[in-house]
Amino acid sequence: MKRLKRLFQKKIPVISILVVVLVIPLIVFLAIAGDSEKPGLPVGSFAPNIVGETLSGDVESLESQTTQGNWVVVNFFASKCPPCVKEHEQFIQLLAGSSNVQVFSILFNESERQGREFFETYGGNWPVFVKDTTRIALQYRILSVPETYLVTPAGQVVAHWRGAITADDIREQIVKVEDAIRARGGSENNENSENNKNSENSEASQESNT
Repeated sequence: MKRLKRLFQKKIPVISILVVVLVIPLIVFLAIAGDSEKPGLPVGSFAPNIVGETLSGDVESLESQTTQGNWVVVNFFASKCPPCVKEHEQFIQLLAGSSNVQVFSILFNESERQGREFFETYGGNWPVFVKDTTRIALQYRILSVPETYLVTPAGQVVAHWRGAITADDIREQIVKVEDAIRARGGSENNENSENNKNSENSEASQESNT
């Protein structure tokens, strides 16, 4: 009986640690996800910077891309997700025909090995983040995959898609925002209100199709 009591006492700290490890991230996730009327970063907000080591071993950041004048497609994916496989070829096509667009792939709720195998199978040569991705998913309020944001060179979120998208979806949104900027004769930083209007319309139409 005493031996059983000692064994039980030893297990209590282990159980307590497991509760902390499993429950606290869930509480944080729900708090962030519930911070707005619907999941996801608001269109018109500024995208949280993404910094980390990629599959290639390089350290990349969202800020380093936008300061070079690039649009960034921030895509959350998983290797076991059929729509993610479907849209992957679209990102390859997008980069093949664009000089000022970059894709950031963020692995969602899978291991680094699974992410590496996915790119070895389907190809793709752009930054793929596979470490500390839970933190990134929380910052971007991701609940499922695929989910994608379009970020301007000024760092602003101008489109948000849930579900598989195409290269044309992204190109059309970029053209729409750039045309609005040119039409008003202003710089991107001074056209936030116009970008918000265009992007909200795009987001609404995309979500109604998914």
